[in-house]
Amino acid sequence: AGHLVVQWLATPRKEFVGENAPPGAGKATLHTLDIPLWLTCRDRALRGMIGSASQTLANSYLFRLANNLTMTTPVLAEDDDRELGLAVDAEATLIGDYGVFRVPGGLWSAQKLVVAQHDERLVTQKEATWTAGGLFTNFIGGRYRVNLWDDSVDEADFLTLESTEKIQRRWDKVAEKRCEPAGLVRLQGQRLTPDDLYKYNLGKKAGESDAHDHECCEAE
Repeated sequence: AGHLVVQWLATPRKEFVGENAPPGAGKATLHTLDIPLWLTCRDRALRGMIGSASQTLANSYLFRLANNLTMTTPVLAEDDDRELGLAVDAEATLIGDYGVFRVPGGLWSAQKLVVAQHDERLVTQKEATWTAGGLFTNFIGGRYRVNLWDDSVDEADFLTLESTEKIQRRWDKVAEKRCEPAGLVRLQGQRLTPDDLYKYNLGKKAGESDAHDHECCEAE
């Protein structure tokens, strides 16, 4: 999955990906923690957004990401998972393998964080490495190369035609517009209704005029 993300980021066009998985499959941990951490270690100049249905949930994803970038001792697996052979204790930390990510005085807040650059150059607040955002958060104004949206919809969003159209407009005008020209937008979560936001986006097709910068694909 991580290598697929890198492949999509290497194309000269915008890539749009939809993935649906059942609860408990580990998609949130993989796509809002593991892969973002890996991408950050590969390229500290990366600009990405981790989005969700609410700002609170998006902040929790960013908090977990920030914790892993600053841990000084290896993570221990949960006792139950270790006994079942589902997990093992970590042998190292990201700091130990890749160096310090947080510098004193640098931007490191609940909604944005900037990692230390190898050349020690300063990075402005506009160029945060990772930003957390809710789908209806008004502050979203930047553009990001990687846009990862997890569990961004709720069943209540599709109870009426008005609410359905409202979230569709918000997605089109805000979420997708935050993507850089050669960036990636990934929407993932559990299917909720036959006409939810996942179905809406998977139904989009590239037109002749924008065939080079709009691609829809589905991952099961």
